[in-house]
Amino acid sequence: MKELVSKIKMRLNILRVNTVNTFQGETAYFGNNWGNILSTFLYTVVQILFVQVLYSQINTFAGYDKNQMYFLLFVSQLGFYTNWTWGEVNHRLLIEDVRRGILDFLLVLPVPSLWYVTFRKIPLLTIARDALPNLVLLAWLINWAHLPLVVGNVVLAVLIFILGIIAWESFCFLLLLPVFWHGESKQIYSLCYVLRDNENVPWEGYRPVFQFTFSVIVPTLFMAMIPVSVALGKVDGWPMFSLAVAVATVFVILKKIFWKIALKNYTSAS
Repeated sequence: MKELVSKIKMRLNILRVNTVNTFQGETAYFGNNWGNILSTFLYTVVQILFVQVLYSQINTFAGYDKNQMYFLLFVSQLGFYTNWTWGEVNHRLLIEDVRRGILDFLLVLPVPSLWYVTFRKIPLLTIARDALPNLVLLAWLINWAHLPLVVGNVVLAVLIFILGIIAWESFCFLLLLPVFWHGESKQIYSLCYVLRDNENVPWEGYRPVFQFTFSVIVPTLFMAMIPVSVALGKVDGWPMFSLAVAVATVFVILKKIFWKIALKNYTSAS
């Protein structure tokens, strides 16, 4: 029991230290990154225009009215920013560390290596800077009173969303591991962007074969589409929650297994 408590304390301390270090780095160069706000804001505006054009011709799409589609876009953007500022930042750092041999210095640290590289950067300031203006805009467009939200469904949707983020981070982590064998994996890792680019299609708009593919094999739908469907009461939340637990567990286990295999094939720079 004491050993378990000690491990938990160590991991929480790593999170605290990495958060502080990331914040210090962000504030040191904060003025150089305002271009991200403009680019992400324009992307959100384009998505809003897409919804406006779509619903100027139809009343519902896959059973979703315009207000519900804005809600889907809001949750999708929240998932995108979470994955972008946490998962992608750390993944790209790891790719460069392996290529340049810097991983040597990380592996000698007296900390759990996989935990450390997963939470090496926690850019809270970047999330606030880039995500908040766009999320506030989308939240303003949503008529929240007209959404059929029930507390039980919303709680399940939040849990599924978190599990989806974990599953997707682990899936993308697997795509970067070829760098340990080939010295590069940016091209295969870029598949994450392609597979993630489906945020405008609700869960109900997919055929069953694609629902299975993009939830179990490639767990992208758990980051927005399934949580939104559960929150709106369009699908039973408990089966989806059970599936999300199973998928996240499998991908986390695969991440740990292949990380150990990758380390055995790592050629130290020294």
